[in-house]
Order: sequence, then structure tokens, then C-alpha cells
Amino acid sequence: MRLPALFAAPIAFAAWAVCADEPAPDPAPPYRLAGFATLPPDTFADGPPSGHLLDPAKTHGRAVPFPSQPVQGISSVLATDTPGTFLALSDNGFGGKANSPDYLLRVYRVTPDFKTADGGAGTVDWAVVFTLRDPDRHVPWPIVADRLTYPGSEVPVAPEVRRGRLLTGADFDVESFVRLPDGTFWVGDEFGPFLLHVDATGKLLAPPVDLVGVPGAGFQSPDHPRPSADAVELRGSAGFEGMALRSAGRGMVLRPMLEKNGRVFDFYPSIAQDAVWLDADSRFAGSSFIRYPLGKGHAVGEFIAVGPAHLVIERDGRQGDLAEVKAIYGWSGRPRDAEKHRLVDLLKVPDPDDLDGDGSATFRFPFVTIESVALVDDRTLLVVNDNNYPFSTGRSPDRPDPTEFILIRFDEPIARGLDR
Repeated sequence: MRLPALFAAPIAFAAWAVCADEPAPDPAPPYRLAGFATLPPDTFADGPPSGHLLDPAKTHGRAVPFPSQPVQGISSVLATDTPGTFLALSDNGFGGKANSPDYLLRVYRVTPDFKTADGGAGTVDWAVVFTLRDPDRHVPWPIVADRLTYPGSEVPVAPEVRRGRLLTGADFDVESFVRLPDGTFWVGDEFGPFLLHVDATGKLLAPPVDLVGVPGAGFQSPDHPRPSADAVELRGSAGFEGMALRSAGRGMVLRPMLEKNGRVFDFYPSIAQDAVWLDADSRFAGSSFIRYPLGKGHAVGEFIAVGPAHLVIERDGRQGDLAEVKAIYGWSGRPRDAEKHRLVDLLKVPDPDDLDGDGSATFRFPFVTIESVALVDDRTLLVVNDNNYPFSTGRSPDRPDPTEFILIRFDEPIARGLDR
């Protein structure tokens, strides 16, 4: 990763001459595009063939099945102890439970070499860190690894999936994750929605936790493997999309957020390796949930903690020229707080150095799903799109999107923009 004297110089914007009888132009945003890197859409990792259940007429010219596992669908990123290197969680694969049984749920290590005003290749190095798996049979229902053929097909389940009891996109739709001080991870899923506790190698440590039975908030997805008559059914693809981890008086509080209605739940996980993995005396806090003021028709892309506040990616369901709302908001996360404020308009990011090479001084991030944001330093955010390979076409209507990694640099510390 190259981060030369990129962040040393103040941001300069062109001065505008304003006539007395003309309205003043909108003030320049207090941020700019500071780095740009791309992972090509046709990037594949080792693993069994995938995409057997995809419709070839809808893959934008890509032949299926794929020879191995596409590196795509990044739904959450975490900073690591190595500056410039991040962990990236890939989601359930090809957009649905039925078409993704041969897609492995993985975490990758990614290191962008950002193109900046001072150079840089604009490429992304990557490596597989782990694949989620359940060798100890904590999942209390059959998973893909228990089958001889992939659901809905006569294609044999890959031997390595069965042998390692690897988890796939027909088992869970993983969309968010956080790392605890003990090195384990909590992963948020949409099919339950579930919370999954895995170790540093991706091994499931306990049965999935869902919201069934939570007083006043027993939500359940239509993809839940064990439907409950007592649960309130969510729409499809509306489970845990973002997740914040915060310090609390009792230790830690885990705050997953639902994608479609913005409800946030409080969990108190134990961080001791030999202790109960959820505090049995207070699995949920207070009234069980608070609600983020989500815009009508919008969806949550990510939800993370930054200091005492939170960042929320909010988006519409459009892409390309039709995209209207792709933004990052600041929100306190306090109960009954209906106030939020927009920090970044991802469709209007100043790009004075034209880092993406499109000939424009304004950068657009027009993808249908933008699901990752991470704090790089006190003035810089990393934002990554989920490219839904091979389906999303936000950059070009006739070919799959790449995965783009962008740095957004603020004039002042981001915490000041959140302290309102």
C-alpha cells in the first residue's frame, strides 16, 4: 500500500466568482477522494467449482459454472494491526439462498496499493484467511455439507465441503463482522437473522443465535431454516446487515442492525474463551432494540462504531445513472434519537486529481450495494462496494462490476463531524 505525503497537504478548491444577482454556489464538501484501487470482477481463489445453479443468460457473458471461487461480494471490512491491510468478509455468494450452495463463506486479507496524487498502482493484493466451517456440528439443522448433492440440483457436493463441513451461501448470508479482544469474531447473518461466533480460523464455536422469542422484537427471515409462528417475519434480505462493537459498563456490547427497518439490538457477549459465549442473565438490553431513522425505501449497507457515535451507509436500490442515494451518515445511536446527518454523498465526491481516470473532477460510487466502511485514521475512511458478481452493472450496463476500494479524506477529524 502506498500512502505517501498524501494526507499532508490541505485540500484546495477552486474559487468561484459570484455575481450579486446570482445565488451563491453550494459550498465545496469538506472531503475528497484520496485513493482509488480496483479488484477486477473476474478474480478467483482456490476452491471447488461454483455457480452451478446460476442462469447463464444472466451472467453477462461469464460461463458457468466457474472453475473455482470468485473473490467478490465484500460485505464488511476490518482494519488489522498491519497498516494498509484489512480483513474482508464475502457474503453468501450469488444473491440468494437457492443459487449459492456451492459458494464458500470466506474472509480475505486485502492490501490495496491505492492510486493517489503521488502515484500508486491502483491494484489490490489479496489472500484467503479462512473459510467458515462447523466441524463440531453446532448448527442444529442439516447444512449443505451434510448432503450428497447441492440443494436443487444433482451436482455432487464437493468432497472438501463435506470433509471440512465448510459453510456455504445456502447455509448463511454473512453480511457483517467484528473482532473481539480475544481474537474471535462475531458474524451477522441475514437468513435467520443469526449471530455466529467463530474463532480466528473461522470455526463455529456455538449454535447460531437468532431473535426468535425476544419480547416485542422476535423477527425472523423467510429464509430461516426453522420457521416460528411466534416471530414477526421480515422481508427477504433484511437481516443483520451492519454491526457495531462498543465498550459498555459490563464489558462489551454488540449492536447488529437490520438492513430494511434499521432496528439495532444490544447483545452482551462474553470475551473469555472458557466462559458462556453470551451472558445468560442479560442476552438483550432494555427493550431489546432501538431504531435508526432510515430513509423511506432505503436500505442499510453498514453500521459501525466510531468513538461515541456511529457511521451508517444508507442506499437506494438503484445503480449506475439511476442511483440517487448512496451516502454515509453520522448517528449517535442513542434510544429515541431521530437525528442523523450526512457526512459523505458518495455520488458527489470531489476528485481534483481524477484518480479513477474518468476525466471528471467529481467521483461517483453508483453501485447498487455499498456495504463496507472502515476508519483508516482520524481523517480517512475506506469504502468498498459489494459487486454481486456477476450481476451488478453500476459501471457499465453490459459487464460485471469490479470491487472498488476508495479512500475519502476529510479536512478535519471525522469525530468533529460526528460530535453534533
